[in-house]
Amino acid sequence: MIAFDAYNAPRIIYGEGVSTKVADLLKTLHVKNIMAVYDEGIKKVGIADRVIEPIRAAGFTVEEFGGVTADPPAEMIEDAAKLGKAKNIDVYIAIGGGGVIDTTKCMAVMQTNSGKLLDYVLGRGKNIENMCPHIIAIPTTSGTGSEVTALSIVTDTATHRKVCIKDVVKMCPYAAYLDPELTLGLPKGLTASTGMDALSHAVEAYMVGRHNEFADMFCENAIRRVIKWLPVAVADGKNVEARGQMMQAATYGGASFASSTLQAGHAIAHALGGALHVPHGIACAWGLNFAIQHCGKTMPIERLEALAGFMGAEVAGKDRDALVAACCKIVTDLNTALNVPTPKTFGIGTVEEMEQAYNACWTNEQGMLGVAGVTDKDELHAYFVDMWNW
Repeated sequence: MIAFDAYNAPRIIYGEGVSTKVADLLKTLHVKNIMAVYDEGIKKVGIADRVIEPIRAAGFTVEEFGGVTADPPAEMIEDAAKLGKAKNIDVYIAIGGGGVIDTTKCMAVMQTNSGKLLDYVLGRGKNIENMCPHIIAIPTTSGTGSEVTALSIVTDTATHRKVCIKDVVKMCPYAAYLDPELTLGLPKGLTASTGMDALSHAVEAYMVGRHNEFADMFCENAIRRVIKWLPVAVADGKNVEARGQMMQAATYGGASFASSTLQAGHAIAHALGGALHVPHGIACAWGLNFAIQHCGKTMPIERLEALAGFMGAEVAGKDRDALVAACCKIVTDLNTALNVPTPKTFGIGTVEEMEQAYNACWTNEQGMLGVAGVTDKDELHAYFVDMWNW
């Protein structure tokens, strides 16, 4: 078994209404200064106040930062961190999707560490030296799994690249509150795309060479839940059971890659997001089949059979090529059934845009491509051509 990083999953509090009970945990931490972080949409629909008001009622003073933007740029995070540092924040509470949670982790990093945020980019920056204030994550979507991971994806606006800030000890949230009631108003399209993000996490983490038994149990759990419950959650957004199942799937998907790793599908997704501003979940839905096709060529056949079984494919009597095709068909059929847009329907159907995204992937994402053993430019380019013809 390949060893996994020193990953400690945070404590997970799950159930309808648990997001109103964060004060119970704060009391045990003997903290003083709290900051809630969210975006404008979360405030507008009342979710931020639903979490914050019970904390204030318990006697805590809560500062608020509501300026998180999509694809969080490093400059926005640094400006927000100045407020946290000035207030000497003890605990950050992230209320929102992956961008909000990723922003909050980096705010905590910048409160106690010097320099610029991009000084700490994984693989080409310096290490995060000092411990950070505690982070409590309250996700409002079911996809990124950021509530249980020790990294953040942020945008380097100068290069139009998405980059990773990571520390397995200092950046993992202290606790995650999974309240399915917070996702009941999520639109169909966002439910579908974030759900495909969760699926891509688990599938990629299972197929990569760095897999391990600890990650595998989260991979299987997440894959089975997404395949069963994502169509239900999209069809009936007020189905609390489906929402809860998908919230758990997203968290387990996050735990799967936190203790294994992501790879070629996310290389494509990050390139699409950085170069053409494709929302992350949609981009993951497009890139996943490349990871399946590439890794399916060489991964142990018994693991490929197991993956196909998790995804609901018939396994008996199928050779390697047939198993890969079956897994890819399940992804394609899900994308179609859930009305995930194609590049053309999203509005980026030109050859020039395809080449821009491909070049960004090959040039900027060699780390993730390398993890999957992708060394053939033509193989990757052929997938982009095919993807643009969907």
